[in-house]
Amino acid sequence: MAEEVYIKKIEDIIGIVLDQKYDVRIDRHRSSFLYRGLPNDAFTLTTSIERNCKDKWSELEKSILRNFAKYAALHMPDLKDSVWKQLIIGQHHGLPTRLLDWTYSPLIAMHFATSGEHLHEM
Repeated sequence: MAEEVYIKKIEDIIGIVLDQKYDVRIDRHRSSFLYRGLPNDAFTLTTSIERNCKDKWSELEKSILRNFAKYAALHMPDLKDSVWKQLIIGQHHGLPTRLLDWTYSPLIAMHFATSGEHLHEM
């Protein structure tokens, strides 16, 4: 079960940021929690392709990725070799995909929660 923490002012997040334990496996401080930065707590875990393409997403995904790979391969020729690479690079460049973004950083999650992007739920 997820714990809800409401941040009302910037000082409220300081404790969360400073509570990141040192992890010897990666040689850095990192939270043991995963964060998802959404602007509304009523939003469900919905991928961008589900939001944008509704119930047609599974039919459209292949075409979306094929078109993306066709043009992106001009700069990354090996992109055509891996659907996972297409999904990851495409997600990074704003392509609607079936991937969900997660982060160990509460600051990155806070950025996306307050970035002003309005996500329309299904």
